[in-house]
Amino acid sequence: MSSYSGKSSGYYGQSYHPGSPVSYSSWGTMPVATPGTPYSGTIPLPECCPSGYTSPGPSGYSSPPSYSSEPGYTTPPRPPPHSLYPTPPPSGRRPAPELNPSLRSLSAYDLRSCPPQPPHVAHQPATRPPTSNMRFLLTSDNLALPVMESHLSAGTIITVSILLSHLHTTLAAMAAPPTLHLLRPEEYAFVKDAFERRVQRSAMAHGEGIRNVDKLGGACVLVRIVPSEHVEGAWKVELNRL
Repeated sequence: MSSYSGKSSGYYGQSYHPGSPVSYSSWGTMPVATPGTPYSGTIPLPECCPSGYTSPGPSGYSSPPSYSSEPGYTTPPRPPPHSLYPTPPPSGRRPAPELNPSLRSLSAYDLRSCPPQPPHVAHQPATRPPTSNMRFLLTSDNLALPVMESHLSAGTIITVSILLSHLHTTLAAMAAPPTLHLLRPEEYAFVKDAFERRVQRSAMAHGEGIRNVDKLGGACVLVRIVPSEHVEGAWKVELNRL
């Protein structure tokens, strides 16, 4: 049996003597003991930057300077916008269609009889660019009556003839009874007067009841068709009485 010699094996083969001071690294390294003398080695510190110093970036790159807000200092101007967009890009909204000049030139056109147009005009598109759907707001030009709305959806391009025929059919259609009950007394007086005047011209009209042309106070002469100022995508049809 071996005898104890007064010293024991240290860490990683180093010898350790009892009573020898041991110093520890504050960074978690293994303790190091030097026989008979205190530990005098230096502990490496982590690399850090002096206060106010910015470490350089990758090779060939210099960090932009940081501007202070000292009195008298002016911030440099921002760079100009990208050359591809010197102005804001368009919103993508399509321009409003234009009415066929042949329709704009119609004056005193009676929609009750809807006179035919010359063939070279009747088959022209009603708008430019052509469309297959239109929304109309019919108004009486000289009477304070509610606006009448109608929609035209065709399976093909709407021509001048199709548009005029649609307005003629809309005015000749029977008025819906619920809409008549919504009229104010002074408005209903205009409607009743227009109905009685129409009945006087045709005895058969008395039994037909009130039509849409009566709801507009008898207005059936086309004044003009213009884009609506209040309803986007709609056309305002201004009508007048005979």
